[in-house]
Amino acid sequence: MKLYELLKNIDFEMESQVEDYEINKITHIPDSADEKTLLVCLKRASDGKAPYDLINESAAPLVVCEQSDAQYITLPKITVESSRIALSYLYSHYYAIEYDKTKFIAITGTNGKTTTAWMLYKILAYAGRRVGFIGTGKIEYMGEILSEKHYTMTTPDPKLLYKSIKEMQERGAKYIVMEVSSHAIALGKVAPIPFEIGIFTNLSREHLDFHSDMENYYQTKLKLFDNVKYGIFNEDDEYSRRAMTEVGSKCTARSIGIIWPAPIVARDIILDGFNGSSYFYKDESRIFKVSLAPVGYYNVYNSMMALAAAILLKIPSHIARESISKIKSVDGRFEILRSDIYAIIDYAHTPQAFENVLKTVNSVKKTWQNIITVFGCGGERDALKRPLMGEIAEKYSNRVYITEDNSRGEPTSKIISDIIGGMSYPEKRSVITSRSEAISHAIASASTDDIVLILGKGHEKYIITDGEISDFSEREIIERAFEKRKCGGI
Repeated sequence: MKLYELLKNIDFEMESQVEDYEINKITHIPDSADEKTLLVCLKRASDGKAPYDLINESAAPLVVCEQSDAQYITLPKITVESSRIALSYLYSHYYAIEYDKTKFIAITGTNGKTTTAWMLYKILAYAGRRVGFIGTGKIEYMGEILSEKHYTMTTPDPKLLYKSIKEMQERGAKYIVMEVSSHAIALGKVAPIPFEIGIFTNLSREHLDFHSDMENYYQTKLKLFDNVKYGIFNEDDEYSRRAMTEVGSKCTARSIGIIWPAPIVARDIILDGFNGSSYFYKDESRIFKVSLAPVGYYNVYNSMMALAAAILLKIPSHIARESISKIKSVDGRFEILRSDIYAIIDYAHTPQAFENVLKTVNSVKKTWQNIITVFGCGGERDALKRPLMGEIAEKYSNRVYITEDNSRGEPTSKIISDIIGGMSYPEKRSVITSRSEAISHAIASASTDDIVLILGKGHEKYIITDGEISDFSEREIIERAFEKRKCGGI
C-alpha cells in the first residue's frame, strides 16, 4: 500500500516527499520493523516515555511521531498532533474499513456495558441482521468467536480492532456492537469510527489509576459523543444525565429513566427473585411488556437501553421484545449455578457494581438464606477502591472470603491488606489466597439454600498472577465443589 493512502484524513508534516513509498506493515514495536514498515512512536500511557534508542536503531525507513518527539528521532519523520490517533487511522486505512457499509453502536460507562451490548447484539441477530460483537473478553461474529483464548480487553488495540472489523465486513456485517472503554477513548483507539448510536450507561468510581479524578474520567467518556449520531442516556445516573445536557448539537439525544422523567420509561416493574423481572417499556409512540431472565433492577436499565437502541435501528418492537425475553443470562453476569445451594458468578469489580449485586441478592433471598461472598481486587489498578469493596462486602454478607483476583505484578498480600483496611468485623472474614481454594471452602461451608457470590472475574477463563496468564474456570471449580457436597465432602 502506498504511504499516501495510509495518510488520508491525517494532518501531518513530512520532511521529504515520500508519499509513493510502499508500506506493507504498520507497527509501534521497533524490533519488529523492516524496510517496508511504517513505525509509529508511542509514548507509554503510564509514564509518557518513548523508546527513542530502539526506534533509531530499527530498520524502519519512516517514523510517525509527535512534534515533541521529533528532536529525539534521527530517522526520517512524519509529524502528527497525536501518534495514538494517527495509529488508529493508519490501521483503519490499512485494512480498508468501509464505514458506509456498517452501522457501529458504542456502549460506554462504568457498569452495564457488556450486558447492554450483549442484549443489543442478540436482538439484532434474532431480527436476522448480520451483526458482530466486540466486548470485554470476547470478539464474536454471528455466534462465532473470533478472539483468542486469553483475550482480555474491553476495546482491542487498533491493530486487532480494525482487523476484526475488516473480517466482519468481509463476512457481510451490517452492524457492529462494541463496548468502548475510557482507555480506548483517551488513547484514540476508536477515533476514525463514526458511531450511529452511543449509549452512556452510568459512571462511578473506576480506573482512577489511569484518570486523575472523576471529572477527568467523565470528560473522557463525553468525548465519545463527538462522533455519534444518536446518543442514549440514563436519566437516573447523574453523570449520564449531565452528559445528555452537555452533548449539545453534537448528537441527537434520547434518554431512558425509571426515577427521573424521561421520554422512555419503565412502568410496573416486578422483580421476581431469581426468576428475573418484568416491566412495561413505554415511549412516545408505543408500550409493550418486557420479560427478563437476568436478575436485578440494574438489568432493567440495561435492557431499556438495548431496546431503545434496537428501536432506533428500526427493529420492530415485537421482535425486540421477543428476543430479549429469550436471553437467559449473560456469561459471567449474575450467572446462577444451582445444587442444594446457589453459586452466582458475577463480573462486579467496582464499589457500585458490588453494591448493586449484593443489594439485589439481599432483596430476593429468603430470611434463612446466608450470603457468602468470595472476592479479591485486581493488582496494578485503583487501590483506593479496595477498602470500599471490603466494606460493602462485609455490610451485605454473612461471611466473606478474601482472595486473589488477577494480581498481575502486585503482591496479593498487599491487595488483601488494602481490602481488609475497609472492614470492621474480623470474625466475619477469612483470607484464603488461592482463589480456587477460597471458592471451594466457601461452597463447602454453605448450608442448604445458602447463596455463594463469587465476584470480580465473571466471564474470564484465566487468572493473572506474577505477570503470567493461566487457565482458570470458576464454573469448573464450582461444579467440582458441588460434586464434593453430594458425596458428603469426600
